[in-house]
Amino acid sequence: MDYNKEELVDMIFILGESLKNCFLASRLYAQRYPERRHPDRRSLQNLLERFTQTGHTEYTKPVRNRSVRTEENELAVLLQVTENPSTSQKAIGDAVGVSETTVQRILKENRFHAYHIQFHQELLEGDFDLRIDFCNWAQVSCLFSDEATFHKNGFVNCHNFHYYSDHNPRIFRQIDRQHRWSINVWGGHYWRICYWSTFL
Repeated sequence: MDYNKEELVDMIFILGESLKNCFLASRLYAQRYPERRHPDRRSLQNLLERFTQTGHTEYTKPVRNRSVRTEENELAVLLQVTENPSTSQKAIGDAVGVSETTVQRILKENRFHAYHIQFHQELLEGDFDLRIDFCNWAQVSCLFSDEATFHKNGFVNCHNFHYYSDHNPRIFRQIDRQHRWSINVWGGHYWRICYWSTFL
């Protein structure tokens, strides 16, 4: 809540009378100026800290020093991405000494896009024949409509995995999810009968 200069000065005097006790100052201010807006303890605490640090009552918005974008730090950003394509914009900004917004603009202007990494199952030696047998059976027996895999420890958020590049590298990461507890649920039509099935 904004207060005028006269109100702020009166609050400072009340804080002095209350020996910087913000709770007591809030009650005393309300008694002395019943027709005014009454600041709470937190507002008086902020005012006291501001007055102690700056010597004035008005709130001034802090000025942020914007990092100067140069050809040197632009090349440094691109070098960071080239050396470690899986790094984050925050890590790049901290390493180069520029803001995340600057990093984002440099990557966008140079046509770098954060492609999401795709996960695929680790295939063992005996899995190939089993998969072919299942595909042959499914091709003549049923049509899949939808499926989902549920895991004991929850889903993996693929949004947090990315790879910066100026073209789509179609990255895959091998996982061993079949060795963990999970249930694959799918729905399909089999001889005109719709049913749900689960596989461990």
